[in-house]
Amino acid sequence: MAVGSHRFGTVRARSGTHTLARVAGMTGLMVGAGLAMPAPALAGAGISITSGGCSGGGTAFCFLPESATAAAGTPVTWTNTTSVTHTITRCTPSACAGNAGGSGAQAGFGDANLSPGGTYAFTFTAPGTYVYYCAIHGFAAMHGTITITAATVPTPGPTPRPRHISSGGPAITPSTGVDAQPGLLLLMFGLILALAARAIRRMHRGD
Repeated sequence: MAVGSHRFGTVRARSGTHTLARVAGMTGLMVGAGLAMPAPALAGAGISITSGGCSGGGTAFCFLPESATAAAGTPVTWTNTTSVTHTITRCTPSACAGNAGGSGAQAGFGDANLSPGGTYAFTFTAPGTYVYYCAIHGFAAMHGTITITAATVPTPGPTPRPRHISSGGPAITPSTGVDAQPGLLLLMFGLILALAARAIRRMHRGD
């Protein structure tokens, strides 16, 4: 009876080991796969030109929102929802009651004429602020500001060391590039755990 009890305990221990190994391996694979997926692209800003004044950006028409923000490298789109033509023109002190065009160094920003229902898109690459107005109706009638933030550059992770399965499995050598991502490392770690679980099952089958 003692022998049978010991055997039953051994079987339960093996079953628990198998289960834990499977769970650990699958968890590592799922988490790693999720983190290895590319991050979604940053969305650009959308600005509507509307009729009627706004709180601080004009008395006759409005760039809505009056102050918008976008990341460098993403498009900013203006849509004219009014029944008249407007321009999107960067400010100068003489045209905008002493207000300069902002701190941004981007050149080429602005559209001469934006007809009713039309759109204008521009992709900024230089961070900073850009103050603009409508040259047809004037700074007092409508103006706005767009702030461009620096694009986020991912920090490279540490170079991982090769891992080896002592039970005879193949050596797993992660990428040694400086741009290795944590998600890829977790994905490979999950694969290692899955191979370890397989090796454990093989050892117990041979008992």
